[in-house]
Amino acid sequence: MLTGRRAFAGAEMSDAFASVLAREPDWTLLPSGLAPVLVTYIKRCLQKDRKQRIRDIGDVLLALGGAFEFGSASRSAFRCGRAACVATGASICSDFDSSSLVITGLAAWSL
Repeated sequence: MLTGRRAFAGAEMSDAFASVLAREPDWTLLPSGLAPVLVTYIKRCLQKDRKQRIRDIGDVLLALGGAFEFGSASRSAFRCGRAACVATGASICSDFDSSSLVITGLAAWSL
């Protein structure tokens, strides 16, 4: 969604899955002005090693909201983080099935 392209393309679903296993997304396509912390979270969401991968997009939401920091985050930063989290979830899920999009839509609606 941030790049205007699918992270893992394929003519068929099996081609897209094979692409996920075989290669990394082209990280240079991400917007240059994107906050480095968001780039880090996106890369961790797509990490091939499941032990290094973020397990739940809700964890990203908490992190963007400052849940793992000792200081407090501003409310506007939290809202921006939630929107980025939903956008990331939509871009990852949109390649797979409509139920993922429904879940992402519900998350967006709850903003």
